[in-house]
Amino acid sequence: MAVITYKKRKYLEKKKPKIFALKEKNKKTGEIEMKYPITDRAHAVNAKARATQQQKKGNLTKSEKKKIDSKADALLRKKKDKLEAMKKRNNRKIKSSY
Repeated sequence: MAVITYKKRKYLEKKKPKIFALKEKNKKTGEIEMKYPITDRAHAVNAKARATQQQKKGNLTKSEKKKIDSKADALLRKKKDKLEAMKKRNNRKIKSSY
């Protein structure tokens, strides 16, 4: 899994907030915090696992977990579709070269 540095995370929060699966207000500072980045497949899988853990501990509501899962699933479906399209293209190239 690619590491997201503090600097890159702050950049993503400003420029690409859709990458984060959950936005919530910090109770102490009042600032909006972006949580569960889903920049790639590994982060999406990790976000789903961490959301499940946090829900079991009681730190996350069912609706928040559902939101995280749906965003992660959307990214995973998109990646799967791209992979299948690449496989189809490669199979056509192989078949036509014989």
